[in-house]
Amino acid sequence: MINILNYWSNISAYNLGSHERIFQNTNTIKNPSGNQKTSSNLPNIYYIILDGYARSDIHKEIYKYDNSELINYLKEKKFYIASKSRSNYCYTNLSLPSSLNFMYLDDIISNTDNQFYKTNIINYHRENNRVFRFLKTLGYKTIIFYTGNTSVERINSDIILCPMMPINEFQWSLISYTPLEEIIGKHLFSLENLHRHRVLYCFDNIPDTTDMKSPFIVFAHILCPHPPFVFGENGEKVNNVKINFFDATLYRDEAHETQEEYIEKYRNQSKFTSKKIIKTIDDILTRSNTLPIIIIQADHGSGAFFDETSLENANLKERFSILNAYYFPNNNYKHLYDTITPVNSFRVIFNTYFNCQYKLLKDKNYYSTTKDIFNFIDVTDKIDNKKTTVELQSPEVYWK
Repeated sequence: MINILNYWSNISAYNLGSHERIFQNTNTIKNPSGNQKTSSNLPNIYYIILDGYARSDIHKEIYKYDNSELINYLKEKKFYIASKSRSNYCYTNLSLPSSLNFMYLDDIISNTDNQFYKTNIINYHRENNRVFRFLKTLGYKTIIFYTGNTSVERINSDIILCPMMPINEFQWSLISYTPLEEIIGKHLFSLENLHRHRVLYCFDNIPDTTDMKSPFIVFAHILCPHPPFVFGENGEKVNNVKINFFDATLYRDEAHETQEEYIEKYRNQSKFTSKKIIKTIDDILTRSNTLPIIIIQADHGSGAFFDETSLENANLKERFSILNAYYFPNNNYKHLYDTITPVNSFRVIFNTYFNCQYKLLKDKNYYSTTKDIFNFIDVTDKIDNKKTTVELQSPEVYWK
């Protein structure tokens, strides 16, 4: 059994490794060596994605959760909160390549109709994104936190920070088809504990990067409050965890859960996420010698009423409404606005801090099904249309 696990561990290291990457597997992050010159007037940048974190109005209307503790904290720290922000796409593997390249995906994949080529092109542009490439020319170190999701987190960077783990999700899926599953799951580790450990590692270790040599950008994609639901509202373990990494109808069908169950579990995990991100931000600001730029953003909204297979049955307002907050050290927020979408985030930052002249793009929102994911349907003018909502049996749980 040990030989099998060692073999799978080697596969994992091979899949993730490259000559451009340095793994930090300890809990202590030290200054990386190098001859790179730094400039005191270049701010460090933190781009933190809270996967599936809904906008405040959605939390209140659907999840009966008032997240004002987080919102008030951000306001107190002088963050700009885009209170009407939406995501440009409804899936992580579309949203992140778009925001990291500050452009719409149609502009990236317009030269081919082949689905396989489109996937490869988007993956290439995520791995070699414009944000990292531009900042590298200014002398920035690029740092990412790896949480196990290779399909969206594979990005060429100088440093990858990840917890030392005995196994990842892919390896566990292989084990699940063998008699080892019961022995390993009960006595060594479980996929639930692996996921909890990765999420906590990100929240707890992001502030440690303040000890690194400036300037740098940190990108952290934290799979929370997105399913699987493994945290209670105070971070405690929960009972009857259904481990799958889908969302919305795909998650509920696989987990055999109702919308009501999704709402309760999402609400609790959102409460936990709010508490943890407050602590993370507080530590970053307290420990930074020079105040950084911070973006706290969701890649898409929640999924209690979202349908990945049918536009007619999809609650667009829920899925596209996101948390989107910015901290600029100089508090110069004149180019930000309430309805800004992620495609324009780095356009504003680069214009404000690096004297760039990027034109802001029109903020648009695109729906697609998982089966035809690149068939983008412009739903910008439909999101607030009441006809796109789906009601529960008991309407008091849903829209007022």
